[in-house]
Amino acid sequence: YQPFTGYILRHMPLVTITKAVNMYLSFLAMKRTSLPVYNVLKRLQPVYALLQDGLIRGSRPNMGETWGVLLISIGTVVTGLGDLDFDFG
Repeated sequence: YQPFTGYILRHMPLVTITKAVNMYLSFLAMKRTSLPVYNVLKRLQPVYALLQDGLIRGSRPNMGETWGVLLISIGTVVTGLGDLDFDFG
């Protein structure tokens, strides 16, 4: 834990904009996909968060975090596999 500092404040606009874009894209996804597909994509959010953390802060996840995200992602895809029906038209 780090107390709130100027260093953290410097990154807030980028994180805020990134979250706003993420929410906007989520709303667009709801127009083009079924609810089960949207749920699968939403549950894959930890993958996006790890990538964003690496790009913004340059941090790398440890092996436990990587395995945790991998297991969640595999479970999400396996659970929603029968419901995946994209609408590209």
